[in-house]
Amino acid sequence: MLQENIHGRNAVPASRVIRIDQEVWAELQRRAVPFKDNPNSVLRKILGLSPSAAKESDNSHTDYFDHRAARLLRLVETRVGISLAASPIKNGQAYRLTSQRGKVVVFIHRQKRRLKIESGQEIAAAAGINTWDHWLNNGWWGQDNSVYWHIPDDDDDAYVRAAGLLERLWRI
Repeated sequence: MLQENIHGRNAVPASRVIRIDQEVWAELQRRAVPFKDNPNSVLRKILGLSPSAAKESDNSHTDYFDHRAARLLRLVETRVGISLAASPIKNGQAYRLTSQRGKVVVFIHRQKRRLKIESGQEIAAAAGINTWDHWLNNGWWGQDNSVYWHIPDDDDDAYVRAAGLLERLWRI
């Protein structure tokens, strides 16, 4: 089914909502390339459909992932040995990372010339982390204080340190 744009012309195929169970979701995540694929692009690969057609028909920008966040996530995955559950939010402006137990533990925000890693202070403390770049009172969903770390784009050591932080947070 095609949607009509404001000029009355057929533009892009309409999106459909499907419901899947946890086992199917986990398999889609396992097959996804982190910070590159979304459920639609994974299904297109499985079904043997062209990836370029997906980009032409997708006007939600959910296929765009920041290469800096992907770089950071690959460093963490090297440490933990598996693909992590991360998903874009805010039209790809931030990414949500869940722990090995399925709890949201980190947001990775795209910023100009750096990434900002955000977590709750209690979550960081549970992971044994007690130092951060910035602190915000009552910021973590209004339930906890937020703590932040900044990772400059050109600082390889900062990426390695951030991967260590994310590994510790992922393990809680």
